[in-house]
Amino acid sequence: EPQEDKTIVSVEPTEAGDGYTITFSDGTTITILNGKDGADGEQGPAGEQGPAGQDGATGATGATGPAGEAGPKGDSASGLAIGAIVISVVSIAGLGVLVFLNSKKK
Repeated sequence: EPQEDKTIVSVEPTEAGDGYTITFSDGTTITILNGKDGADGEQGPAGEQGPAGQDGATGATGATGPAGEAGPKGDSASGLAIGAIVISVVSIAGLGVLVFLNSKKK
């Protein structure tokens, strides 16, 4: 049997906010509720590796940090090990001469 033509007169949110009530020209209504969230699907395969990006600009130099603690006092020069070699350059009449001295601790 053919139905009479109906038109939509209004579409209003439900009082609970979970759907819409549609009112037709003949006074009838229908309520359409929002669906529930479904389960998550399976993870898809990884995509292809993209090209490398450009290097970024060099950042600004940071502030100088505080000075560190002083180190321990070193040994005196009189404590040279036996057989240490001392090298010096001596200038004789404008010529550079390299002199090797074998220094021994006394």
